[in-house]
Amino acid sequence: MAPEPGAAEAPSWFDPAGFAEGAKTHFIRLQAAWDQADFRDIREYTAPHLFAELKRERESMGEAKNYTEVVTLNAELLGVQRDGDQAVASVRFTGLIREDEQAPAKPLDEIWHVAHDWATPAGDWLITGIQQPQ
Repeated sequence: MAPEPGAAEAPSWFDPAGFAEGAKTHFIRLQAAWDQADFRDIREYTAPHLFAELKRERESMGEAKNYTEVVTLNAELLGVQRDGDQAVASVRFTGLIREDEQAPAKPLDEIWHVAHDWATPAGDWLITGIQQPQ
């Protein structure tokens, strides 16, 4: 049986289908945390350098509540590779989000890079970077 796409360099415990489903759940949860400026939840799923950047960006918005409705969401595992003692995965999120209750939904297209200890499935994946595809 051929390995699943993007799983060729993954640790033996890695489950590509489960990873993609879990990634969608985390995307929605973190979007809600962003909207509520819930830094505790954001910190739980982001690497320290990214957390600091996101916190600065969110705080620059002031006390205003942010609104995001995830209308549709797809997660595609682009690849997994080893980086020292870390497994690094890239997942592309596409779909539709509404950022204003009265506005139509807009296309979403982001790639999240996440890292996890290579040796064990225990623990969370931490987001190390977010990029907008070119």
